[in-house]
Amino acid sequence: NRLGGIIDNRTDLIEKRLVALEEKVEDLNVRLQQEVDTIPRDIERRGKELGDLLSKLQDDIALERRDRLGREGRLVKQVDDHRKFIEELMAEEKDAREKSCAEIKNEIAAIGSTKAREGETFEQMIQREMQELRLTMAREVQERRMEDDEIVAALNRYTEHLQDTLANSV
Repeated sequence: NRLGGIIDNRTDLIEKRLVALEEKVEDLNVRLQQEVDTIPRDIERRGKELGDLLSKLQDDIALERRDRLGREGRLVKQVDDHRKFIEELMAEEKDAREKSCAEIKNEIAAIGSTKAREGETFEQMIQREMQELRLTMAREVQERRMEDDEIVAALNRYTEHLQDTLANSV
């Protein structure tokens, strides 16, 4: 009877540990699913924002280009001797805009590669946590085996004691 109580207590303890481990695994699965859902949406949102910014910049450049061409026409009519100066100025502005566009494109590429690296880092974190869970499970199995061995030894001692008692009674 006392042995049954010990076995029941040990069984309850082991079941509680297993339930806790199952809850941890479920929590990790939920976190993984949330991250899987969140990361692509963030990437898509940022890509759309950058696309919108690039589109607006291109619209602004086109509008400014039209304005500049109008000014150039008026300036050519008014002051022919300043034509070279104005053309040089426009070339510098154009180079600056193209450089700015190139920098924006480089920034977009850098953000994309950063997102890819973050994805790898997240996968590595999940792998590490899964490895920790595997190690915890292995330790739990080892503890359970040791406890089972202790129970078997106790049962053997109890059986020997009963046999000795029965032998002495006969």
